[in-house]
Amino acid sequence: MVLSAEETKMVLSAEEKKKRIISDFKSYGLVHPDLDALYETYLQTECCAVCKKVFETSYERCIDRDHETGLFRQVICRSCARNFVMRTYHSAKSSPKPDVCFQYISK
Repeated sequence: MVLSAEETKMVLSAEEKKKRIISDFKSYGLVHPDLDALYETYLQTECCAVCKKVFETSYERCIDRDHETGLFRQVICRSCARNFVMRTYHSAKSSPKPDVCFQYISK
């Protein structure tokens, strides 16, 4: 099968995007045995693991990791990354819903 110039451009763009995102994973210190599989999980995750908000754009997705070990936890929304997860490293009591945060972090 021969691809048209436009189809080739789309395939290359998808591969370039994948390489860039995996490179970002590595630069964040993310530890995972199969980054290609993690990339597919990232793309296929439809809602936040914490608040269950449905992702409308890829920009809303964040990879959450344990900041001490670098191990992947879940795909979460930017709001939860900011409001729940990051606050646990400073003061869980400052989180608007610390019980939800602790349940999530302890998984």
